Amino acid sequence: MRVYTVRPLSEHVEQSFNPIRWQTSVLTSFGLLALVLAAVGLYGVITYRVALRTREIGVRMALGASRRNVFREVVGQGLSIALIGVVIGEALMIMVGRALGALDSAIQPPGFVVLAVTGLIWIVVSILATYVPAARASGVNPLIALRYE
Repeated sequence: MRVYTVRPLSEHVEQSFNPIRWQTSVLTSFGLLALVLAAVGLYGVITYRVALRTREIGVRMALGASRRNVFREVVGQGLSIALIGVVIGEALMIMVGRALGALDSAIQPPGFVVLAVTGLIWIVVSILATYVPAARASGVNPLIALRYE
């Protein structure tokens, strides 16, 4: 038997990982797209809630609330929404991981590090998503906000 192509073992190993790398890159892209869409959704919700409360924010600022307090309140509300979502998501992730682990022994429930990193990513995304509406709300002129309808 003749051997026509002689290649090192490392090339064979690299070639065997190509389908897995492709699948990983596609799934990573979908995960990042989901993260961006969730951040845009959170930004939209916070912006909408701030727009509904423009008069209230104007009244508070007219009565002496500082820009810092308004900024903190808006960011706090956005973070409360995100923290509730993270807690619910982490609890569901643990339950679903255990249920799938009971069905198939090859599936392991997520570890503490995965849960912590996932929660931190969502909290950072929520901070970034709430920054712009909070800055806009803290810069509201009380006279204009009182006339806003």
